[in-house]
Amino acid sequence: TTLFRSDFNGPLSADDGAFASSSSSYDNYPASRAIDGDLDTSWFAADNDAANLGTTPFVQVTFPRLATVIQVNIRGNREFGDGYYIFAGRIDLFGEDGSILFAQDVKMSGQLWDGDFILPTPQADVRTVRFTSTLDESIEPGLAELEVLGTFQGPAPSPSEHENLATADGTLAYSSTNYVGYPPSR
Repeated sequence: TTLFRSDFNGPLSADDGAFASSSSSYDNYPASRAIDGDLDTSWFAADNDAANLGTTPFVQVTFPRLATVIQVNIRGNREFGDGYYIFAGRIDLFGEDGSILFAQDVKMSGQLWDGDFILPTPQADVRTVRFTSTLDESIEPGLAELEVLGTFQGPAPSPSEHENLATADGTLAYSSTNYVGYPPSR
């Protein structure tokens, strides 16, 4: 049995209208790097925004329209060596009105601290997916990618609707990466 619909052609987080935001960002390592499709770039939280220091650093992706999410993948930092990893966190899926539709504590594993998390059932009506670090190292932990797999609901928004999407602080960070031939066979 496959988890992917036939019209699925890449991570929702890589859609042209998706944008990333975060609790903070280290200079020149913005949230947009967490959805750029490049494992060699990473988002890093700003100095002292780390779970091991008592804060709740997060990175999130907001979609241009509602989506049905089936899986969330976290790809650990590959840009710098040891010292900036996130070991565990929480995945939250938010609806249009900001209500939490799904929440799950997760642990990463392997040499690069990656994680592939399949939802127990597909979650419809998702507007934003957030990953919050709950166990990390250093004063500015980070990750390479926040990949969200699933399908969009309804028609694509017009370009002018994209311009109306903004984070709470008014900043935008669009992804322009498109994937072909994804997902890999399992």
